[in-house]
Amino acid sequence: MREGCRNEMEEKILGLDYGRVRVGVAVAEGGAARPLKVMRRVAGENLIEEVAELVKKGEFGKVVVGDPGGEIGKEVKGLVEKLEKAVGVLVVRWDETMSSCEAEKMAREAGFRMKKRRKLRDAWAAAVMLQSYLENRDV
Repeated sequence: MREGCRNEMEEKILGLDYGRVRVGVAVAEGGAARPLKVMRRVAGENLIEEVAELVKKGEFGKVVVGDPGGEIGKEVKGLVEKLEKAVGVLVVRWDETMSSCEAEKMAREAGFRMKKRRKLRDAWAAAVMLQSYLENRDV
């Protein structure tokens, strides 16, 4: 394996599934993404500062933000621009089309009850989006 490829595979990546009310958070290490948590958005709280703190504490080398397009996609573009200035690592947008649907399907197939699925849906969606990034970023 080339040195550059190995380093990319070892890089810790933070994935965000942005929403106006909740932000799903996932982590990728070694080529596999997993859900981490859901951040609830409250008026007056600063998402940029929260993410910057996560990046610093987790020693992430990159942040991938899911981009659904449309109106929220415009908000994501602005979020990415602000994050780039605040976190000190590469921040990229990635198509998250259907990640929530796929996450719901996976949770159902895994046997999670409705209450648990609802609680972690955004984190699972972030993990699905981040896994898509890992598998397709060089395509």
